[in-house]
Amino acid sequence: MFLVRYNLSIIALYMFVPLILDTVLHYGFNSIEEPIVLPLPFNSFFDDGPKWNLKFYVFLSLNWWFAVEMCAVLQGPVAHYAILSGYFRTEIQIFTEKIKVLKLDEGSKEEIDEQISAIVQSHSNLMV
Repeated sequence: MFLVRYNLSIIALYMFVPLILDTVLHYGFNSIEEPIVLPLPFNSFFDDGPKWNLKFYVFLSLNWWFAVEMCAVLQGPVAHYAILSGYFRTEIQIFTEKIKVLKLDEGSKEEIDEQISAIVQSHSNLMV
């Protein structure tokens, strides 16, 4: 969950800081002539450079959508891999420890079979 929040906050900074800066510098101080644009895919559609018009704000919102979508696409598989590998590694370790604790030298064959069945059953219940 930290990774999701971190990436979304970085995206927000990457998208909002230039917008805030160019809005203040343009409308507040009238010191820049065109918006500050960071590299994003839809910025290539600005033929003669970005201007403060409807086209700029449409492409800005498309770039925001693209950045959030790209973050979700890239971090989703990584997060799922980390969660699943952590879960399965823990489960395999627990299963291994249960097998090590088995008393194969002591008891009858039925008791040993019962212990093995209990371990396999508990493992199967956790995996399903």
